[in-house]
Amino acid sequence: MIKLNTLVFHNLFRIAIFFLLLHSAPSLFSQVYGCTDPNAINFNPAATWNDGSCIYEPTSFTPQQYLELPASLDETSGLMFWAGGIWTFNDSGGLPVIYKVDTISGEIIQSITVLNAENTDWEDITQDEDNIYVGDFGNNNGNRKDLKVYKLDKSSIPPIGNASVSAGVISFSYGDQHDFTPSYNANEYDCEAITCVDNMLYLFTKNWVSQTTRLYELPTVSGTYSILPVDSFDVDGLITGAGYSGDNNQVIMSGYKNYKPFLFLLFDYYENEFFSGHKRRIDMDGMLGAQTEGICFKNGYNALLSCEKSIIDQQVFKLNTAIWTDTTFCFLPELNEDLLIRVHPNPVRSDKLKIDIFQPGEEECFINIYNLLGRSMLAQKHKINSKRKKTTISLSIPEIAPGIYMLHVIAGNSYAIEKIIIE
Repeated sequence: MIKLNTLVFHNLFRIAIFFLLLHSAPSLFSQVYGCTDPNAINFNPAATWNDGSCIYEPTSFTPQQYLELPASLDETSGLMFWAGGIWTFNDSGGLPVIYKVDTISGEIIQSITVLNAENTDWEDITQDEDNIYVGDFGNNNGNRKDLKVYKLDKSSIPPIGNASVSAGVISFSYGDQHDFTPSYNANEYDCEAITCVDNMLYLFTKNWVSQTTRLYELPTVSGTYSILPVDSFDVDGLITGAGYSGDNNQVIMSGYKNYKPFLFLLFDYYENEFFSGHKRRIDMDGMLGAQTEGICFKNGYNALLSCEKSIIDQQVFKLNTAIWTDTTFCFLPELNEDLLIRVHPNPVRSDKLKIDIFQPGEEECFINIYNLLGRSMLAQKHKINSKRKKTTISLSIPEIAPGIYMLHVIAGNSYAIEKIIIE
């Protein structure tokens, strides 16, 4: 079965409809702007164009511990997954070295020294098909004039063993910065987050004063550039990392406010205007005091999050974003298909559908109904009793047209899929 990316399908469909209506009679042109995410509290089922207005209920989540990192990586900052391993480095004052970490033991298995680099304040790492980019743009004082990104050719990095390589240098300055008075942790030109999308680097600033972030574009070609912001967003906190999933066309940002970590999920946006679509905040209340620094996607919706040593030791956590973004008609290999459910009646001949969940062991579950093109027709969160052998959930589905659908139920790291027929 061909698995369609819903975002791609939605965008192609909307573009086709736009041009069809544009060339029709003016009276037929009636694009409806609004919130298109069924998970949002202001979801508008009549909306045909996402205007970025979605509002979400406060969401708290604690990611699962994945790996403990060695003491030598106590100031781990950026994070990247490549060649079967996790890549990271220490930030300001560390060696100009990126380290490959084993995904089972958490130990360093490879060290790549960048010969022509200094680690003034390395903060994040990203990649494209051929290159790795390391951002030396940490700017706590707001007065640096030597900001740069190091570009490493992947072909120069051996599959095993340590090595030393030379890097291309992408130097840049902020074209909108005119005051370079040192202001420790009180300036708007610090940066700790970078990701690469469509052969362009995107920087998300860490604005200490306004608690916002500005978005800059930077070419991937070595040279010297003056860049201007292309967008901004009020994140109500400090952004410390960014990652991009090409599988699902979404961006994830890590950050913290008063040392309470949070994530932002950016998805269903227009082209590469990341702040034009859905912007969902996930607070990690259970990690208060953890200094989260790096984030990346491993594959699909699976993401990795790192923190340096603070009140907890340096380590990597894992999570997947499917329960919040629900944009594909497939599930993740890292979820366990062991949730036991029973759907009745099936076929459904009324506007009610019941789902029995057996021995869930969780306090809540996420239920989604998709059509055969992968479009979410229903997305709900339900409380369940983890101590009961069976919990029955009743769904009201009067708005779903007759047809064949797929029901997805997620509880913790377990899920179940059932085909349902609505008559």
